[in-house]
Amino acid sequence: MVATATLLTRDIQGESLSAATDRLVNSILFVEGVVDKGGNSFQVLQNLGTDMNIKVGSGTAFDKAVVAGDFAGQGKFVTEHQNATQVLAVAASDPTNDRIDNVILRVFDDTFDSSTDDFADIEVTTGTPSGSPSPPTVPSTAIVLAEILVQNAVTQIVNGDITDKRIEYKLNVRPAFAGWQLTLGTTDFIPSTSPDDLEWSAEEFDTDAFHSGSDAFVTIPAGLGGLYRIDVNLCFIRTGTSTGDWIVFAIKNTTDIKAFRKDATSEGAGNPNPNTGSISFFVDLQPTDTLKLEIQTFTDWSLQWDTGASGGVTGSWFSGQLLSPSV
Repeated sequence: MVATATLLTRDIQGESLSAATDRLVNSILFVEGVVDKGGNSFQVLQNLGTDMNIKVGSGTAFDKAVVAGDFAGQGKFVTEHQNATQVLAVAASDPTNDRIDNVILRVFDDTFDSSTDDFADIEVTTGTPSGSPSPPTVPSTAIVLAEILVQNAVTQIVNGDITDKRIEYKLNVRPAFAGWQLTLGTTDFIPSTSPDDLEWSAEEFDTDAFHSGSDAFVTIPAGLGGLYRIDVNLCFIRTGTSTGDWIVFAIKNTTDIKAFRKDATSEGAGNPNPNTGSISFFVDLQPTDTLKLEIQTFTDWSLQWDTGASGGVTGSWFSGQLLSPSV
């Protein structure tokens, strides 16, 4: 089931200015994401908690978002959701295995994708049931609003199954807004007592090539040196039963510049309510400098990083933003 959203770039200009030309302005001004995330724009929630439906929207009409086209020359779209909320159906659960579905905002643009359509949809894309499920592939010219953990044999979707994946749109201003936001794209096990570099495989926001692929590092590009604010959120499930400690080092080049310690509780292995810890700090980073995170545990248990699949909680992420560029 889909809900139609208006493409402002197509509707407000009429024939006086082509949509493609209009979108060039959006490309210069915006980085994709929802407008007013804090006001619950395009928020995904359970419908009634008694069925397999979800609802999308802030509760008042005219939620807006910016979606970047994935085809060369397509530009960026400004979309508007004109329903207060839109109810969408989630496919029936698998009797044996869990799966992860995506809720996406997708733009169809026949000039570039030959879809014969020119509008924006809110869609639920269904993942594949598995013992270790992963989200489905995101189609071209779309942003993910939420992930839904559809557990086996369930007959209803509740808020605890929904992981918010919205990103707040940003002004595309250089260099003050340059930066990155990365998430762990797969489950990562950290063995007991051994240091391990955290590798980031999902790029939520990185328009300046700070990060590529599954590399554990971000590297400061030319022209983007200065004072950065670094934010880290770590979400984990313990895989042992002993009480113990873990510690995270933020490492600039080969020098430890910040450490964050979290004392683990004595809860059992595979705790279904993952522990989380957050840290923010400031550091001067110059072109070619690298920054990574390293984890080490100190007792006879290991950690499993949570990517949002356990209980629908927000997963681990690592972000940096340039606050004051070098003069």
